[in-house]
Amino acid sequence: MTTTTHRFVLPLLLFVGIGVIASGCMPVGATNRNERRYPDSRRAPGRAERVIYTRVANDADRYVRTLDRSLRLNRRQEQRIVEMLSDRAYDRVRRTRTRDRDRAYPFPRRFDDRATRDWWRDADRGIERELNRRQRAVYRDLVREYERRADRNQPRGNGRGQQRGRRGNGRG
Repeated sequence: MTTTTHRFVLPLLLFVGIGVIASGCMPVGATNRNERRYPDSRRAPGRAERVIYTRVANDADRYVRTLDRSLRLNRRQEQRIVEMLSDRAYDRVRRTRTRDRDRAYPFPRRFDDRATRDWWRDADRGIERELNRRQRAVYRDLVREYERRADRNQPRGNGRGQQRGRRGNGRG
């Protein structure tokens, strides 16, 4: 009788134990890679929020892939930079009034106004924290080139055909 009981109880205990272990290892909650990063996971985000976040996540991925070509990032660096950029850009756009969201959107990298320029400077500092010394030097060169390109593309003057700066009347 003892062998018969062991024959049935042992596999049953083993099956229950594996089930408990497997259920403890399963992720709880987030099923989508972007879902866990929504700011308020207690409420389901609306369609507009999902569209904004998807757009931000895709543009952040694209920006990091561009960086990876020059910096040769490892997987951890890529992931952390994408998450940082996505979260910061999503928060910035979400907090902006609906009609001003296109102007607040920071991608592709641009410097239309002071707030966007400051946003990118803060993002650059965050990105540099994830890089090693060699990568940091290359990244700073890339940023300088982005800024030079942005300065060349900025319109000059005040819209009336006059250049900013000296007026030629002897005053500085």
